[in-house]
Order: sequence, then structure tokens, then C-alpha cells
Amino acid sequence: MKKVLRVLLATIGLLALFSALQLCFAAWGRPYENGGKIRVVDHVVYYRSGQSYAVVDYFDTDAAAANATAITIRSEIDGKPVTKISLKSGFGKTNRTVTRITLPSSLKAVGQGAFQGFQTVRTLTLPSKLKSIGAGAFSGMTALQTITLPKKIKSIPQNAFYGCTLLQRIDCKGKVTEYGKSAFQNCASLNWISGYSNVTYVDDSAFAGTGFSTVRVLHTAVYGSAVFANCKKLTTAVIEGADRPTDLTIAYGMFSGCSALKSVRFPQQVGELTFAFHAFQNCISLQTLTLPKQSAHIYFNESSFLGCSALRAVRNVNGIVTIGASAFSGCTALQSMTIPATAQYIAPWAFYNCPGLRTVRIEGTDRNLVQNGFLNYLPAGCTVYVKTRAMKRAVQNAGFSGSVVVSG
Repeated sequence: MKKVLRVLLATIGLLALFSALQLCFAAWGRPYENGGKIRVVDHVVYYRSGQSYAVVDYFDTDAAAANATAITIRSEIDGKPVTKISLKSGFGKTNRTVTRITLPSSLKAVGQGAFQGFQTVRTLTLPSKLKSIGAGAFSGMTALQTITLPKKIKSIPQNAFYGCTLLQRIDCKGKVTEYGKSAFQNCASLNWISGYSNVTYVDDSAFAGTGFSTVRVLHTAVYGSAVFANCKKLTTAVIEGADRPTDLTIAYGMFSGCSALKSVRFPQQVGELTFAFHAFQNCISLQTLTLPKQSAHIYFNESSFLGCSALRAVRNVNGIVTIGASAFSGCTALQSMTIPATAQYIAPWAFYNCPGLRTVRIEGTDRNLVQNGFLNYLPAGCTVYVKTRAMKRAVQNAGFSGSVVVSG
């Protein structure tokens, strides 16, 4: 009997809860209902906070909303301005019917993931009062082609336009100084952006997988890793310097996987030039690397040019030089290499799997340079040229079995 009573009470409780939810949703469905903070107008849900409203959801559960081709965000509700779209998962989700979204002039902020997933919206006009956009705000808008960012937008956050595959142009009316992590990653059609010269910080993978044919690395900006990685249409990279020699770093994986990259331009003189790990890995179209005519120190870090199979020559290797492990490994077309007298260190495997390497010239006389055994991984038939007989003995004593010539 007690068991039956418990089941009956539980059933009554569930019915009461269901009735309450029905009343709640019925109230939400009545636009401009008196009292409360929620209003629903044309399936758009507005929430009042203080003296303004924010868009918090979009009901697309009925047939009319599910098949809608346009959404209009009101500029005010009950005489109070709509200033924010505040969502965390995107009210578009994977919407395939809406082609136009009209935003009010009162809008000041677009929250995290706000428009994520509207897959058929081609253009979106952002109001001039807009001050901020949240992470992932426009990600997954696969039909979006152009967008203009108002003057008050100073930074583009993480994943803001991630995966907007048809996006071609970004017009920044103001001075955007920061691009967040993966901000434009996999925007495969993106080939133009204004205001780039104002940038001071570019986070990891910000432009990875974009469609630029030419990019600039500014000496005035700090770059994260893999910023331009896997840009399949990229053919030219311009590394800009200052009026006087300054230190430059090509960050971790910055151009890795840029399979069409043919030209890298450097300033005439630099301070320290650092190629970080995997900086140009698998840039299989790069044939000639012409470095600055004057360098204080050049660091070729581990795997910085790994797999650059078309690289034939590295020119202007000067200043103090450090070459890390596998820095040029897999550069199968590399024919010659000159090691300047100021070279400090060459790691084992630096030139591993370089079957086309025919000559290595060692300009210095520091016998410690060859003690790491990097010469032992040179291909058969490669000739090492040295300046002195003592250096020749040092090369042979280090285990190198190929031809060693004293060139004076």
C-alpha cells in the first residue's frame, strides 16, 4: 500500500511540474507581457538587465520560425534600448534558412558565440556603436563573404570568425591592435584585411589556413605560434624591419605547411634573427632562402626548415650562427652550405637526409664545431672544405669519412 501511495504522489508531482512549465512557456510566448524581465518578439527572446535589454535566445521550434529567412533584432523593448546579444552557444546553431539578420543601431556588444552556426547568412552589417565582440561570435558562418568592423572595435577575440570558409574581406574602420587565437583560422577564402599595420599582438593560429597570397610579419608586433600555418595559397612572406637593426623572430610553426610559399623577403640588416621550431616546416615550394646581408646572430632552431624539399640554397649565412637538430633535415634539394667563421654550434642531424648536398664550407678554425658529429650525417659524395690542415684533421678525427679539402 505504501509503495502505491509513493508512486501516486510522484505522479501528482510530475503533473504539477509539467503544468508549471506549460504556464511558464506560455508566458514567454506572449510578447510584452506585463511584469517579469523576459520578452519574446518574433521568436527572439529579450532579457532586461537594468535599463537595457539583451538578446538571449531565438525560438525556432515552430514551423514559422524554423523556415524563417530573416531575423530582425529590435532596437528597443518597452522604451529601453537593446544593447547586447548575450549568448554562449549561438542561437543559429546549424540554421540553414536564415539569410539576413538585421541588427539595431543601439547594439554595443556581441557576446560569445552569438551568431555561431548561421550557415546561409552572406552579409552582416554591424552598427557603428558596437564596441566589443565575444569569442567565437561569428564562427561557423560558412556563407559569410564580407564584414565591416566599426571604429570602436579594437581587438578581434579568439575564434571570432573561425571556419568562415567563404569570408573574403575584413574592413576594419578603426585601429584593431590584437587578433586572438584562431580568430580567422580556416577562413580559406580570406585574402584582404584593412588596418593590419596597427596590430601589436597576433595570437596562435590567428590566420592559419587562410587564403592570403602575401603576408607581412611586422617588427612592431608580437606573434604567437602557427600564425600563418597551412595557408595553401601563400606564395610570398615579407619580414619587415626597422630603420635600424632590430631583433626578429619567426615564431614556432609560423609558416609550417605553407606548401606554395616560394619567396621570403627579409630586411637588409637585423640584430638577432631567430627561426623558431618548425618555423618553415614542409614549405615544399621554397627554393632559395636569402637572409639579411648583415646579422648579429642567426638561430636556426630545431626542425625550422624540416622537409623543405625544394630548398636548394641558403644565402648570406653570417654573424654568429647556431643550427639546431634537424634544422634542415629532409631538404633533399639542398646543394651547398657555408658555415661562417663565427658559427658557434651545429647539432647532430642538422643536415640529416639531405641527399643532394655536395659541398659544405667551414670558414672557421674552431675544432669544437665539428665535435658534435653533424658531418657524419652528410651524404656520400659530399665534400667538406676547410681552411687549415688542423681543421682537416679535426674533421677526420670526428669520424667523417668523406672527402676533406683544404682550400686555404
